[in-house]
Amino acid sequence: MRCRAMANRTLRRRQYSVPAPNAMWHIDGNHKLIRWRFVVHGGIDGFSRLIVYLDAATNNRASTVLESFIGGINKFGLPSRVRFDKGGENMEVCQFMVEHRGENRNSHITGRGVHNQRIERLWRNVYIQVLDPFHLVFRNLESKGMLNPDDENHLFALHWTFLPQLQKQLAFFMDAWSHHSLRTAGSHSTYQLWGSFRNLEDPDEVEADYGIDWDGPYGSDNLGDQREQVEVPQVELQRHRSEEVMASLPDPNVPFLDAVTVTVLPSTSPIQNHSHY
Repeated sequence: MRCRAMANRTLRRRQYSVPAPNAMWHIDGNHKLIRWRFVVHGGIDGFSRLIVYLDAATNNRASTVLESFIGGINKFGLPSRVRFDKGGENMEVCQFMVEHRGENRNSHITGRGVHNQRIERLWRNVYIQVLDPFHLVFRNLESKGMLNPDDENHLFALHWTFLPQLQKQLAFFMDAWSHHSLRTAGSHSTYQLWGSFRNLEDPDEVEADYGIDWDGPYGSDNLGDQREQVEVPQVELQRHRSEEVMASLPDPNVPFLDAVTVTVLPSTSPIQNHSHY
């Protein structure tokens, strides 16, 4: 009997402990496209697994992370607590949570990336369904000698062409994720779970392991704990782009396949045509 009681306590300890929507958000940055200075900043509600924001950016500044975080708050409300990695890019979110939720209650919980499984698991799906095609296109451009990731002009053209495309695909993914049925939740969608249980209360005090999904699989971001040292600088051009030059750039708001075609053809490539400005 004693062994059974100990086993039950262990099982309860290892279960995911977040009891309600907005009780905890898990936030992180995905660096799978970091070679070309693209970063995806994301947040997911721990209870419902609803994606609260998913934004493409060309840097991992703390102000950029905070801007995305506040965008999620404007849609879904302020979370009680946030779990994230040790990276400096999360410092402004940390300060924001203390200011709005208070000190000495674990308003923000910082830990290792492997303990942030809710969003690490999300990144695996984001890479397969969204980021992989971009990775293949960018590698193809490099192999053809049309893209040099060490050239600021090339990166400017790449960001101009593909940042809107990446954000558009992330929005499609986010919408589909929010409305797909979860087998483990009685076929409710993540959005339905978030809306149906919003009035549940979260605890006043929590431990440092609150929000860890002990039985959850690790994610696919192979930077691991090195992410706290990763810096993605904004592209800096030696020459200022005049309004005339900016107006001459290709319209990035086109279908994805059109953007790929325009970029891959040497005669019309925005990288080739505009890297000299």
